[in-house]
Amino acid sequence: MSEKTPAGGNGERSHRMQVVVAVIGVVGTLGTALIANWDKVFGPSGGGAPKPPAVTPGTQGAGSPILSNVTGDVKIQIGSVGSVGSLAAVADVAGRWVSDELTNPYDASWRYVLHFDLRVQGDVVVGSVTQRFTQPREQELSLPVVSGRVDGPTVSFQTRSEVLSGLETRQMTTYYVGTLRDGVLQLTRQNDSPGGGVIEAFAARRP
Repeated sequence: MSEKTPAGGNGERSHRMQVVVAVIGVVGTLGTALIANWDKVFGPSGGGAPKPPAVTPGTQGAGSPILSNVTGDVKIQIGSVGSVGSLAAVADVAGRWVSDELTNPYDASWRYVLHFDLRVQGDVVVGSVTQRFTQPREQELSLPVVSGRVDGPTVSFQTRSEVLSGLETRQMTTYYVGTLRDGVLQLTRQNDSPGGGVIEAFAARRP
């Protein structure tokens, strides 16, 4: 008696073959996707946590500085302090300065030259002012500098002296304000005389 092939044998094998092919296709697709997204799943190949994106400070957008609990005006310095637009340098007024020959605004017969000997300690100015008369006769008066300050390119100070006013002697304060420009000290001075002191403007240079 000859053997017979069970009914449906060829169909069952064909079905199994189709399942195997489908599984192989799915595995291949998953493997390709895994390789393409390897760094997203397992991180960069170099190891370690991914670096955050660089942020450049600006005036708008996500990189802008965030300030809280601040009232009033706010100034934000961008760049180094020594960059263009920084505050003016402190005037180098230390040393000796000499004015041209000046005429007394109260009496034209008197002429004189002012000598300044200034020393700077931080933003404080000390020293002396000497007024040397050349006409009608030679004589000089030297007074110490008081309340002297330097603020950027500007210097200010005072001198105090005693003057005869009628039959009384009173103290007089003379105020000096100067600005250093191109190596020349441009100055004004005015005293506190009762009638209002005349403003004198002159230049002083290093001898």
